[in-house]
Amino acid sequence: MRILYAIHEFFPEFYTGTARVGLYLAKQMQKMGHQVKVLTYGLTEKDGLIPIGDLCYKKYEYESIQIISLRHKNLYPQINFNIFCYDVEDEIRQLVNLESLDDVDLLHIIHPLRMGIVSKIFNEKNIPIIMTLTDYWTVCPRVQLLKPNYSLCNGPDGGETCSEMCGYAKEEMANRLRDTKSLFDLADIITVPSNLVKHIFDINGFNDEKIKVVNHGLNYEYFTSKNIKKPTDNDLVTFAYIGPILKHKGVHILIEAFSKIRLSNIRLVIYGHYFHERSYFEHIQKISDKDNRIKIFGRFNYDDLSEIYSSVDIAVFPSIWYETYCIALTEATAHKVPVIAANTIGAALEYIKDGVNGFIFEMGNDKKLADVIELIGKDPTIISRLKKNVSYPPRIEEEAFQYDLIYKGAGPTIRKKKNGK
Repeated sequence: MRILYAIHEFFPEFYTGTARVGLYLAKQMQKMGHQVKVLTYGLTEKDGLIPIGDLCYKKYEYESIQIISLRHKNLYPQINFNIFCYDVEDEIRQLVNLESLDDVDLLHIIHPLRMGIVSKIFNEKNIPIIMTLTDYWTVCPRVQLLKPNYSLCNGPDGGETCSEMCGYAKEEMANRLRDTKSLFDLADIITVPSNLVKHIFDINGFNDEKIKVVNHGLNYEYFTSKNIKKPTDNDLVTFAYIGPILKHKGVHILIEAFSKIRLSNIRLVIYGHYFHERSYFEHIQKISDKDNRIKIFGRFNYDDLSEIYSSVDIAVFPSIWYETYCIALTEATAHKVPVIAANTIGAALEYIKDGVNGFIFEMGNDKKLADVIELIGKDPTIISRLKKNVSYPPRIEEEAFQYDLIYKGAGPTIRKKKNGK
């Protein structure tokens, strides 16, 4: 089967979250005998670009995957807001024809940001379209369903909430939501990574039967070992946060919780990059400097993840948004490291049973999180009991198998739609 993956960002320029989901899936599908290509958007591409009107693009290969990266010649101000980039629709059509991108059996949009217009072009060619929603960008231009004060938002309410709380014009939000409806209609099958995401879209009126839950899988080839530590009563307990250091990830909640505990046998290590939120990272540094039990290591090489987890006792994920899945959480459990997670994290709700193989606390409640940390600090043997019940999350092979079945069913699905049945 010939598959084109469309994704808003990709390696090597981008390397977290959705980009990793796309890379894992493309490589696994290639291993399974499928022919794959990736179409992406390069925000900072400068060298080797081929011009097409107001667009330019380049071709390259990454880990045996053929990639075409496009971008506007001059960055369009609304590129991260608009569902469809109508301004370069003609240029993308030319690119599709020039590079024979439509010579495929199906299109899988792994994220529609900057890529939505591709679905219109491929729908006209009667090519089956699979779309994956890894976040809430289609209903929330701020992506995370967070208000400017970082409190939770349950949805746009037809654009009223976006206008009242975030300052968007009512008309532009109404138009955007109409385009979102069109985007959903163009997809033959829509996948989401957790039941939490399906629920969020359900309550916002997108409860189509075409939405299916497919958990993200991990590429275990990157993991060289699992954690074999067995803490005893008087051991030093190492808590860890490993992931992006961004405000919506709630790292400050973890540090605030730590500050409420006076135990001397606990420590906290923090690994991750701040990306565009340098001021938040500096804030994290400032508040953690007050506690010599906290150490910030910053950015790390993904190949070192297993080595990092070999020295960790328990990982903490204190997100303050409706985290769609949280691959970082499943990476911890893949190393047999129990987790403490906020009750708004999709993967936690899929895999973690409170008090059995980890702990779940109320989002944003640093006191409740402190209670869990103190409980473990006073009795480190709890960790060994949790570890016995930690199960391995899905492998990329399992995710790919599910998609292989979906892909094979997409042809009959579109034929039924085309024939009006």
